[in-house]
Amino acid sequence: MMLKTLFLSVLLFSFSGLAAHAGTQDNAKVALHISSWCDKAQPSTCCNAFGPLSESPRKTCADFSTDFPDTPGFYRPWLVVAQADPGVGISEVSFGISPLSDAQGFGFFGFYDCFGSSTTQLLDNEGGVRFVWDDCQNNVVGEDGVHAIAGSIYLYAYGGPAEFAVTPNYLEGETAIVVWDCNGERSELTSPGGIVGYQTPGFNPCVDEGVPTSESTWGKIKTSMGN
Repeated sequence: MMLKTLFLSVLLFSFSGLAAHAGTQDNAKVALHISSWCDKAQPSTCCNAFGPLSESPRKTCADFSTDFPDTPGFYRPWLVVAQADPGVGISEVSFGISPLSDAQGFGFFGFYDCFGSSTTQLLDNEGGVRFVWDDCQNNVVGEDGVHAIAGSIYLYAYGGPAEFAVTPNYLEGETAIVVWDCNGERSELTSPGGIVGYQTPGFNPCVDEGVPTSESTWGKIKTSMGN
């Protein structure tokens, strides 16, 4: 839990300097939703039948599940851009995937696209994904803005407590999670990405509040990293 709190503190502090250039989708969120395993050989079937927007009534990001069952097994956390402005829609997203636990509690097998295509790098259980939808995404769910599924992370959860987070795409040199609207305008999100946890609570940016940040906390982290 301490590691997750520290991680959120770093992200929120670094995001606090992004307001100078406001984009059209700065207030969108990138959330995760856990569902049971779906045959990885049939990604289109998984997207349409098992995705968080396939249920009736459709889930909004406020209802997403961020805690894995305690039983080891195969799961598909879905990655969804949510609470976006329908006026300009969403066309593209760039994000990272990063474990927050010292112990290896997950085995990652890849990112599987939904309704578009991605350039994905997966390295030592960490990765960067640049995803482009086939069409402009402006599908509003309930009263919670546009929800657009980018895909799912296919993994096996086996040891806890363990958690991983949506982060900036460090493999592309990004310092924030980035989305592009349907006019091609770039927005650096002001909220941390979602976190899913195995035998420990996750974090849903659509409903959970961030943690306080400070210069001293950021300084200690940079020192510990040798920066």
